[in-house]
Amino acid sequence: MEQYVGQTLGRYSLSSLLGEGSMGAVFKAQDTTLKRQVAVKIMRPDMAVQPDFRDRFLQEARTEAQLTHPNIVQVYDFGQEGDTLYIVMEFLNGKNLEEHFNELRTKGEWLDLVQTLEITRQLALALHYAHRQGILHRDIKPVNVFLTPVEGDKIPYRPILTDVGLAKLATGGVVTMVGVSLGTPAYMSPETALGKDIEPRSDLYSLGVLLFQMATRQLPFPANNLFDAMKYHGKEPPPSPRSISKDIPESLDKCILKLLEKDPQNRPADASSLAKELESILEEIQKPVLPARPEVDMSTRIQVDGLDERDQSILTEFSKAKEPPRDCIKIHSGGEVIKMHTIKTDKMVIGRALETDIVLNDAKVSREHARIEFDGSNYRVIDQGSTNGTFMGDARLLPGVPEPWTPDKVLHIGDFYLHLERSEVILPAKPPVDATYISSAEPHQEPVQSRPAGQGSIDITMEKSLLTVEPGQTIQLIVTLANQGSLVEHLKTSVDGIPANWIPTPPPTIQLMPGDQQEMSIAVQPPRSPKGRAGDYPIKVQVTTRDGRDHAEVDGVLKVLSFSQFTSELHPQKIRAGKAGRVRIQNKGNAPETYNLNWQDRAVELDFQPPQARIQVQEGQADTAEFRAAPRQRRLLGGQQTHPITVQVAASSGTPQTLTGEVISKALIPPWIIPVVLVLCVLLAAAAALLTPPLIIHPRETQAAIAASETAAAGTQIALSDPDSDGLNNAEEANIGTNPENSDTDDDGLKDGAEVKQHGTDPKNKDSDQDTLLDGAEVSGGCTSPKNPDSDGDSLPDNVDSNPCMLPTETPKPTLTPTPTQTPTPTTTPTP
Repeated sequence: MEQYVGQTLGRYSLSSLLGEGSMGAVFKAQDTTLKRQVAVKIMRPDMAVQPDFRDRFLQEARTEAQLTHPNIVQVYDFGQEGDTLYIVMEFLNGKNLEEHFNELRTKGEWLDLVQTLEITRQLALALHYAHRQGILHRDIKPVNVFLTPVEGDKIPYRPILTDVGLAKLATGGVVTMVGVSLGTPAYMSPETALGKDIEPRSDLYSLGVLLFQMATRQLPFPANNLFDAMKYHGKEPPPSPRSISKDIPESLDKCILKLLEKDPQNRPADASSLAKELESILEEIQKPVLPARPEVDMSTRIQVDGLDERDQSILTEFSKAKEPPRDCIKIHSGGEVIKMHTIKTDKMVIGRALETDIVLNDAKVSREHARIEFDGSNYRVIDQGSTNGTFMGDARLLPGVPEPWTPDKVLHIGDFYLHLERSEVILPAKPPVDATYISSAEPHQEPVQSRPAGQGSIDITMEKSLLTVEPGQTIQLIVTLANQGSLVEHLKTSVDGIPANWIPTPPPTIQLMPGDQQEMSIAVQPPRSPKGRAGDYPIKVQVTTRDGRDHAEVDGVLKVLSFSQFTSELHPQKIRAGKAGRVRIQNKGNAPETYNLNWQDRAVELDFQPPQARIQVQEGQADTAEFRAAPRQRRLLGGQQTHPITVQVAASSGTPQTLTGEVISKALIPPWIIPVVLVLCVLLAAAAALLTPPLIIHPRETQAAIAASETAAAGTQIALSDPDSDGLNNAEEANIGTNPENSDTDDDGLKDGAEVKQHGTDPKNKDSDQDTLLDGAEVSGGCTSPKNPDSDGDSLPDNVDSNPCMLPTETPKPTLTPTPTQTPTPTTTPTP
């Protein structure tokens, strides 16, 4: 992809290629607007053209841009230019961990245990932060860990995770893109290799492989491809790290083997607990070990024994010079402690620049944001004129004005919270003057006393780790808080992983006596709107003491179900034939939805392009489908014709919506053209007659007059002719709007002339009385009227009347009883 060098994407000028990977290439670039160096990653062209890849890429880039953590690369921007998709990140000085490995191998050196543990601990904190945002890395390996130089307490560089979440783009739903695997075989978790669902502990397995490699100089398995990964990661047990290197302590050996468990349930609960375990191992291996007492010659032993027998020095009566306090600053971000900075000088600068004493990698932090000073007794903070301000509690500090800083006040800079912790040194009481104090070494000192840390004094459990809720409904998240310490605690509870407005009522502060526990119910209500997006939300319920010295947390999953809701509209309502009609669909559900669109006309007189359509609309978004309609057979002569149409919009679930409209078509020859031609012919004939002298005959004028007369006669003949023999001449059909070439324009079984002159029905409507019976069928039936939907007046429409021809029978009126008549007297038949 070197062809991009020298090109410009947006406001970024690409200057050199830094490296290529399975998903794209990274370039060094210059931000021409902000005048700073950045790194631009361009996705592979064959990936960028995959269906839905652009939308998934932009979604992942937006998510990654919201991550702010000192051990995660900062995303500044992302975009698209043509078919090129790119993401803009901070430019990091240094090298990746794979390059560092190669350099060490060349020199015959390797990482020591302190470096190994500290790198892994910081990466675990970064993963814990990402997991709490619902993001999995999916591809932890040395090339995705960058080492940038920084002055630290334990190692001279800071590990930074890159490509967080981008490995997810390698899959397009069910089908995986060619040439790209979701993860790297040597570092792939068993569930990833076997195609099972992955979770945060899948990242911990990959981190465990990396920790194994750093601790032993080799990988646990020779997995070079997916088949190897399925075999080794899925089935083979890893070797014990101590079997490779005896320098590895048992605690680290157990930690690594636990990370490499095949079953995710047997691995550490989360990345935060792993970071704490690594911190404990660090403290274990850094404990000072007193050397064995060396052998000395006799003269030295005599000198030492002689010193032991001397009287106490008078210098022991004076206090030793007071050492600087070993105070420290706890730096919190995202609800967790990400760094403990030991205070070693009386002046410190906090900022984003690498040369500052405390580096806070956040765009909201100025290069030299604030300064901390110590006068031997008290601390104070001075804002250095920062852009976004320095806050003590809720109050913003005035630039250049010192503000006292005590442990009970929280310093807020960018997205970081800084807590001051003082270590109060308790000196031994001064012995009486006449007391003897014998010591061959330094004077005895009491251990340093600090205020209780509260670690482990509180606990929290969740009744159900999986909660399922329908948007708009409320579900109760039930937790139990316990005070396991010896002090009265005031506990504050918070829920991370979901928007704050999903919890209508914030949890109250609870006071717990020592040894007590209390159940708390937290109402969670995702909105029934696109903002309540369907999916699984990893949540963390955290309880903290009011003074912030102790906390406990429990993990769970909130599953938000999906619902379908949308609106649709047709514009314009009246569409001219051949012009575009548009159907706009607004997805008001909480998940992406695919909609099927069908359009039709009842008379089947129109052709639609395309015949049907399908569009996908993201939740909360709107999209438009376009179509065109035209008559299948255009009329030769006549006025405008209206064709009613319907558009059906159907989602994958729910009731379809039906939209109505009209398509208006025109004939080839408009109806007004015939009267105009007739008038012109008459005028031409009259003009010819007036201009012709009565006695002088000019042959040419005579011919013109004759031609005009013939034209007028021809026009009259056309107007009065009836080519379709329907009883209406062309002029009449033009005025009515019927087809002069079709004797039955509406195809109802009656000729147009008969409908107009005999029956009084509409020749353009096959069902004039709208009773669903064709006009021709009603006339041929003989008893129903094509103009009356209830021909017999019995209040039943003809189409449902079992006998529409029978008029209602009138009740006969009673008559008088008739008078009987007399029987006539029979007469005699005459004899012939």
